[in-house]
Amino acid sequence: YSTPVEEKEEVDIPGAEKKYSEGLVLYAQGKLFDAVKKWEVAVRMNPGNEKVTRALEKAKKELQLQKR
Repeated sequence: YSTPVEEKEEVDIPGAEKKYSEGLVLYAQGKLFDAVKKWEVAVRMNPGNEKVTRALEKAKKELQLQKR
């Protein structure tokens, strides 16, 4: 009988920055949905990154407004 080992999230700062930058390009092109997808990955790679979190929240709000 063994206890499940907790999976530790690996923080990948360079990878998260790359996804953030890719998201910025998509966002600038008006591709909100694609930008949100990139930023969601970036947040998972580096949960402590405030600028990515803020950008993601802003883009999600804009997407909600577009759907009305």
